[in-house]
Amino acid sequence: MSGLPPKPPLTTIHPSKSRRGGIKRSKRQDSDAKPPLAPAPSSKRPRLESDFDLVLSDDDDISGGNIDSPRTSMFDVEELCTQFQGVLADDAVVRDLADIFGDDAYEEEYTIDDSKRMPKQRAYSEKDLKTSFERDIACMVKEANENKGVSQGFKFGLAIKPKGVHLATRRAPPEVTIWDDDTARCLFSEDGIPLVYHLPRFLRETSNTILTSHLVQYGKRAPLAVGTGADKDGRNSASAYVFRDGEVSGCSVLARLWHGVGRTDIEPTISTTFLHTGTQFNNATALVHHLYYLSIRVNKLLECIDSKQFAALQELVKRAEAAHPHTKALGTIDPLLMEGRAIQFNRTTPNHADTFDPPKGWAVIVVLGRVRSGTLFFPRLNLRVRYCSGVGVALRGRLLKHEVEVWEGEQRISIAHFTHAGLWNFYKVECP
Repeated sequence: MSGLPPKPPLTTIHPSKSRRGGIKRSKRQDSDAKPPLAPAPSSKRPRLESDFDLVLSDDDDISGGNIDSPRTSMFDVEELCTQFQGVLADDAVVRDLADIFGDDAYEEEYTIDDSKRMPKQRAYSEKDLKTSFERDIACMVKEANENKGVSQGFKFGLAIKPKGVHLATRRAPPEVTIWDDDTARCLFSEDGIPLVYHLPRFLRETSNTILTSHLVQYGKRAPLAVGTGADKDGRNSASAYVFRDGEVSGCSVLARLWHGVGRTDIEPTISTTFLHTGTQFNNATALVHHLYYLSIRVNKLLECIDSKQFAALQELVKRAEAAHPHTKALGTIDPLLMEGRAIQFNRTTPNHADTFDPPKGWAVIVVLGRVRSGTLFFPRLNLRVRYCSGVGVALRGRLLKHEVEVWEGEQRISIAHFTHAGLWNFYKVECP
């Protein structure tokens, strides 16, 4: 067992048959012996300082090290599997790991020592982790479908027509609907089309802690946009951000392939945020690598709620990779099917629609950080949902105006995953 001290001389033991047919050491039978200590827990949740840096050594399984370390410069999935060894037990898909790994998933083998008994756990492969996270999302979507609501008066078929969104619902429901607990829910239109999925447990605490640390480290080094760009007078205005000591504020868009605003007539390119400097390229690619398993969750969510759009995105990615090889290269460290992600640090967002998305397109927003409470509001649906750390929301961003209100807590990070209409049109793939 690698990493363990040499075994001490064996004391008297009583061999017996184990479940695997071998010899299993039994407890000492001495009457004066102290009761055996409980096995050490499989993983420890990392503790965060105020600046969100993980206070763990480079040898800790779940820390993943510093972004600048040589270890994280090797973009292989094995490194992420190591990082998430402790997460799986705490962030498990199902309540009993035996459902995935069998009855022997946690069988323990001990060194014979009067003071310590050290458990040996199996290592989880990339396939194990991927299966675990995907099954978790599938269970949440199933729960949401069992708690389905209907927005009377909102007609999807009318909303997707040119300028039809204003006629889709002439009047919002008179009473506000509030989703403020841990129950997964969804809302359908009057004509039976899903509009919103709200998953309060999209990320569990350990995953949120790890990813928040990587994101904050990236935010401290990256050239974040505040009050600049095409949206400088709207969502990205300087007044939309909350500035506090020790926290990061600003926006960073990481898109493998997209069009500049108003330039859908030319070939799409990688977002300039990747290419600002050589150091920024290293930081950006390291970050998307750390978001590997978050991308798997987002992909699975889309597959579960809209299999047709999921399949169309796969075709879109296939055509993009054939035309632009760099997207295939980045896809080896980031499996996200959507075009890109906008990472927003400490931003409140005024009421708006995602006008660059196709009418039927989904956007997926994930909230991280240390947010105790907050809400996302849909005025046309008169729907207010919980919007704090660990929450995931899938919405039809082009059809549904939405706004992010002031939150309680410390650092807040939201990641919006999207695919713009320009990319669908460029590769001649219909967004179903």
